[in-house]
Amino acid sequence: MKRDLTVNRLERCLDCGLHRPLCICDQVQVQTCETKVTVLMHAKESRRSTNSGHLVRLMLSNYTLRLRGDPNMPRHQDGLLDCHAHNVVLFPDEDAEVLDQTWVGKQDKPINLIVPDGNWRQAKRMTYRERDLADLPKVKLKLGPPSTYRLRRHTNPQCVSTFEAIMRALRLLESDTLVDQLDHCFRLFVERSLWARGDLERDAVYGGIPDPALKPFR
Repeated sequence: MKRDLTVNRLERCLDCGLHRPLCICDQVQVQTCETKVTVLMHAKESRRSTNSGHLVRLMLSNYTLRLRGDPNMPRHQDGLLDCHAHNVVLFPDEDAEVLDQTWVGKQDKPINLIVPDGNWRQAKRMTYRERDLADLPKVKLKLGPPSTYRLRRHTNPQCVSTFEAIMRALRLLESDTLVDQLDHCFRLFVERSLWARGDLERDAVYGGIPDPALKPFR
């Protein structure tokens, strides 16, 4: 008798976070870039299967991932800032500079892009309560196309996921070629997740579903 692959619905890949039959790790080509990406992830986000910030460690070699918001976990500040780089926080404050080609052209050092990862309240709290971040310059993205994340809903159509924000920043700081590879894996992650929920038809899934016998886990 053929094994029902839906029995694996609770087993997830420890790297990409998808159910194991839908794992995208074989599609990942780790990208090397001059820009360092430092993600400050709220502890509650680290436990959510829809979190996109964890994809940074899977796809970029020059990254740091730090957890915040867990009272039982000490806050490690060492190495959060890079003395050889221009440290900036990606957060849409009113007084933040716009991260565009003009801003990039003024930089004379590599960038350490520090990205708070959580809901709006969590991200803002991390930005202002981290003693090493409070006085750092902030940058924000121009308004762009709507998010394609679709795993969460937001009342503001201009809000994008953490990974989308990082991709948009790296398209300015690095290259289209690098970001296109990130976007490929991001689309796989999103659409396989949607299919697993039963929210997307098999034929509409970008890159397809690896096993034709697999059924949605919903």
